[in-house]
Order: sequence, then structure tokens, then C-alpha cells
Amino acid sequence: MQRHTLPVITLLLFSFLSIQNVFAQAVTADEWLERGRLAAFSGDAGQALEIWNEAVDHLERPDARIGFEIIRLATEQQLEEWYELASIAYMWSLRAEPGGESRAALRQEIERLRPITGERIYHQWREWWEQSQPQLGHDMAGFWIQMEQTPGENIHERLIEHWRRIATARERFVRHHETTYGTDQRAIPWIRFGEPDQIWSGTLTLNFQQAGEWLGRQWSDLNEGEDEDMERTGNQERRRTNPAENLSSFLTPWHTWPEVEVWIYHFSEEEESEPVLFLFGTEPVEKRFQAIRSIGDLIPGESYDIERFGQEQFAEMVRRGLTPAAGLLFIYYEQLSAAHPWFAERARQMRQTFLEQESSTRRSFADVFRMQNFELISQNQSRSPRERSDVDRVMPSIPVQISQYRFLDKENRPQLLTFLDSNPTEAIQNDIEHNQSLFTPEETEPLTTLGPSVFEHYSLRHRLIQFNEQWLPVADIQQNLNVLADSSDSGSWEKPQYSSIFYTLQEVQNFYSASAQIMNTHSESHPAFESTFPPSLRGLGRRHFQQPPPLQSIEDSMEVADLILGYRDSIPDDYPFSFQVANDRTLPVERNLVLHFEVYHLMPDTSSNLTQFELTYRIFPVRDHGEVITDQEAFYLTLNFMSEESRVIEDLEIQTSSLEEGTYELRVVVADQVSGREKERTIRFRVGRTGKAI
Repeated sequence: MQRHTLPVITLLLFSFLSIQNVFAQAVTADEWLERGRLAAFSGDAGQALEIWNEAVDHLERPDARIGFEIIRLATEQQLEEWYELASIAYMWSLRAEPGGESRAALRQEIERLRPITGERIYHQWREWWEQSQPQLGHDMAGFWIQMEQTPGENIHERLIEHWRRIATARERFVRHHETTYGTDQRAIPWIRFGEPDQIWSGTLTLNFQQAGEWLGRQWSDLNEGEDEDMERTGNQERRRTNPAENLSSFLTPWHTWPEVEVWIYHFSEEEESEPVLFLFGTEPVEKRFQAIRSIGDLIPGESYDIERFGQEQFAEMVRRGLTPAAGLLFIYYEQLSAAHPWFAERARQMRQTFLEQESSTRRSFADVFRMQNFELISQNQSRSPRERSDVDRVMPSIPVQISQYRFLDKENRPQLLTFLDSNPTEAIQNDIEHNQSLFTPEETEPLTTLGPSVFEHYSLRHRLIQFNEQWLPVADIQQNLNVLADSSDSGSWEKPQYSSIFYTLQEVQNFYSASAQIMNTHSESHPAFESTFPPSLRGLGRRHFQQPPPLQSIEDSMEVADLILGYRDSIPDDYPFSFQVANDRTLPVERNLVLHFEVYHLMPDTSSNLTQFELTYRIFPVRDHGEVITDQEAFYLTLNFMSEESRVIEDLEIQTSSLEEGTYELRVVVADQVSGREKERTIRFRVGRTGKAI
């Protein structure tokens, strides 16, 4: 009997697991959702996430409600061990059908994304949602794929950051519940840009020590010019004896002691660039703390009305347009000068404008100035980016250049050749300087003479991911490159550019993500910044783009590949061309231009069975503003080619060493002498200094 115990136990265990699996598959999405919510309500966030993750594994169709709950709970509780699964579950949710159980959840997510998508995308998604169009989920997934900072990785850092910002906003900005996040309006810029570079908050007061003193002097000076009849009335003397008291009585009824917050973002590193301001304050009617257009919105509207203040006591000031609103604006801007020099400049301009205007006016001076400042703030906000990641502010950037060329492969399929060039020099320099204690003084002084041992821990990864029209990956290619020190006798470290070459087949519509990452694997080194990325990542560059239209693959229609320009130089052994490709379209001075061209689907002559075509190239100079000087042709030549093949691949060297520095346009016309078909390709290049790709 004992010999049969193990098989029986195994059979019972298998039966139990099978029953459990059938049970899991039988549970509806609503039941999974409710079980997870009960666990979360009881305080066990980990158990809730386990339940919902099990639902993702067992449900036959994606359910947006579950995926959104997973990422919400994981980010609210800052459960970093769940960020990878939360990213996957969120993207899984976007594949849900835009009807049924997921319909309301997708609608809510469209609203949550509105601040970072912009109005055009928002309204397009709304339209697709109303029509239950399946491309809604694909496009939402594509939006986030294009936001990825490390394309192809399972943890979507920008997505996690977005939901972390939502969680923080729900904790901090709860003066009112008037946004889709259940927060006050401060959540909107917070979710778009993160924490401001500066915040000033306080209560505006009637401080007469600075702006008030200046207003008091204007009050007294205006009274000096009043008519003699006014002097005999005695009213003028009363005003002169205590102008501050009169000014106070003029302004106090309209001062509401408003709270105000000024959020300041700097999106440009240029010192003279204007800041982007977001203003929040207590509006004067309902005393509600909200987003405001300008500081003038904190002042009661009636105080702008110039017709309202025609009393004899204030007549002269009002005739100059100085309503109570104008006086309060003077004082408020003076106080806000402590927040940023932008407000000090507005106060200065107010004083100057007031002194330069006509002696009498029919329009409130304050009303004009309020609108001017509103326009300034709106213009700066409109020039700000749609969104900004905190990572982009701290992670060293690697410049990435993408160059793509269209071909047909040997099987007549459209093919795309992609050059990914990157320059990680600055990121490496920053990292070495931060970790100088790991190197000997001889290797760190100066930085430009670093030896090879410093670079042995660095590696550069280039990655290209191709997506189809549904934003599903169809190709994912990676190349790892060694970071090299210059081997010249001087020992100096140049600023090299690293290049990778990728071949991909073209579909009707493809999207690409390209990235460059510099890694430091030294176990004792540390990054100079804080992020959710792996600690070995020290620099990052990325590009997201759509492919050009593919070439025609119709066999009886002649086609010409994209032109590739370059020059003779040393190249790696596995380089696909016999010359150095000039992806930056720059030809070194006194060098000949090498042109690579490919012609497909040439028609053979019926008598000789040979193909024959004519290639004509012209080179024209281009003015600085882009105009082609067609009457100053620098080069012109027609060549005849004959072949036994219907496709011809050639490298043509053009004697351009005499060209002066400047910009030129190369025009190439290929004419099939048998079929009579023609194709023209045009490309611009520059003669000047160029770098060398490795």
C-alpha cells in the first residue's frame, strides 16, 4: 500500500489544482474587483493587489477597472515592488473593449489624462469613446508608449510618476473637490509638471509703507493743481493734512485680505527667460480658494468701476483712473515682489504707466493693467510644455540622432535602415566627477586624460523597438557598445559619437522608439541623482517617431531608394557601406562626396534582355534662408548604366573637393530608358566641419 501513496497524493494535488484553476476562470470580473476592494478596505493592500493580479492572469478579456485599481493602489501605498506589475496591468487595461464593464472606467481615465494630453487628443478620445471605437485603447496605449523614458522595459517610470502625482495631489490639495481627481485646482499644474521650482504663499495685506507711501505722494501732488474755488471750500486742506488716512478710507472697504499662492516654474535654463506662473487665491465674492487669471481677480469687481467713485473727496484721483482696484493692485504687486522679480517689474510698470498717462481718463487704469498681466501670464503658460517629468530635470541627457533610409530587400519587401547615433560624453563626465573618489588622482586630474581603466565599467546600450498600428511591438533590437578612451599619443579623451545600425521591415504604418542608455556597473559607484531607475543607469536619451511611407514594391513600376551620402574614411569591418555615411548631412571640406543609390524594377529590353537607365545629378548652392540658387549650378552630369539585372546598386564618387563651405542641394533623376519611367530624389548637405562616428 505504501508504494501507491505518492501517486495517489500527486493525483489528488493535480485534481485540486485543476479544480482551483477552473474556479478561478469561473469568477467574473465583478467578483474579482469586489474581492480586491474588500481586502484593500480591510487595510491589506498587498492582498488586494494579489487578488487583482490573479484576475489579470485568469480573465479572458481585459477589464479596465481592475488594471486602473492596481496602479492606483500600488502608487498610493508606494509599493515599489508592485510597480512593474502595475505598469503591465495598466497597459493590459487599455486593451479592453470600450464598451461593457470597462466603458465608465475608460471614460474616467480620459478625464484624468486631459491635463497632459491637451485638448486635441482629449476630444478625439472622447469622440472614439462615444462611438465605442476600438482604436481608442490602441491610441491611449500609444500615448504612453511615446512617453516611456526607457522604451521596452516592464516598469513604465513616467506612468508610475503620473499616478504618484495624482496620489500626492489627493493628499495635499483638498481645499475643494472640483477636479476629476477629487482635489482643488492646484492639482492640474502639479500633475502636468510636478512640484514647482518655487512656491510663495501668504495673505495680502494693506501695507502702506512702500507702495502706499508712493500712492500717498501722488494723492498730495494731485491736490496741488486743484482750482482756486476748491481751495476756498476747505476740502483740499482736509485732504492735505492726512493723505494716508484718506487713502486708507478709499481702499479699505474693498480689501478682502485674500490668501494667495504663486507657483513658479522655469522651463528654460536661460537667465533672461520669463517664468511660467500659476496663481491661486481667494476670490472676493464667495471667498473660494481657486485658480485665478491674475492678481486683479482677488479684488472685487465693483472697485474697477470708474463711474462709481465720483465723490468730491476722491474726484481728482478717479479722474486719473486711480480707482480702489488700482490702489490695491499697486500694494499687492509690491508685496508679491518677494515672490519673484516678475511682480516687482509689474509694479514698476504700473507706476510708470500711471505717470505717463493723460491727466484724465474714462477707463479704469486697473482694468487695463489687469488684462495686460492676464495676457502675459497666459502667453507664458501657452509656451510651456504640455507636461514635464521630474526625471528629465535630474537625469543626464544623451543626445540621440535618428537617420532612416528606405530600401527594398532581395525579396522585394520594403525595408528601413535606421542609424541610431548618440553622444554620452556629458553624462559620463558628470558620473565620473560624482564618483571621483573611486579613481586615483592621476586618472582624474585632468578629466580629459582619463585612462582606459576608468571606462571599463561603462557600457552604452542602443535599442530600437518597432510597433504596428495597434502599438504592439513587432521588432525589438538591442546593441551593446563598449565605451572607449582615445588611443592617441596625447591620451586625451575626445567626445566620440557612437553609432548603431538596425534593419527592419516596413509595414503600412509603423512607429518606433529609439533609446540610448549609459550604464555604470562599478559596484561602489552611485548616481548623482535620485530616481526610480536602476542605480546603474547614469544617462538616458530617447526618441519616438513614425516611419516615412514605405517604397513601392510593384514589380513593373521603377522605384529608387533613398539617397545616402558620405565620404571616404576608415570604417569598422562590419560596416554596411564602403564609405562613412554622413548622417548629419555634413561633408568635410576638400573631400569628395560619395553617393549610394539603388534602383529597382528596371524593365529589360526585349531584344537584348538588358536593362538600361540614365542618372542625372545636379548640385545647387542654397542661401542661408533656404532658397535654392538654380541659376548657379555647381555640378551637372548625366551617366548611363546598363545591366543584366532589374535592380542596380552603386556607389558614385562625385568630385566635390572644390566646394566652398556652405549648404547645397543634390538633385538626382533616374530615367528608365526602356519603360520611360522617371524618379527624382533630392537631398541637402553642408560642406564644413563634421564629427566621426564610431
